[in-house]
Amino acid sequence: MEKLLTIPEVARRLRVNRATIWRWVRDRIIPAVDLPKYGKRNNRRISEKTLECILNGGNSNAN
Repeated sequence: MEKLLTIPEVARRLRVNRATIWRWVRDRIIPAVDLPKYGKRNNRRISEKTLECILNGGNSNAN
């Protein structure tokens, strides 16, 4: 099973503000998974594999 990261976790790893990650998700720059809502909160997660691809400059085959 692939690990899913929260918006704050991704923001910390990319060293950007959480609002930036939300904007990238909204604008479909970063794909995110929508989980069932808990109250009024949007529960979105980003796969660790997607984050690694971003950190490797978009090359999903980089080791």
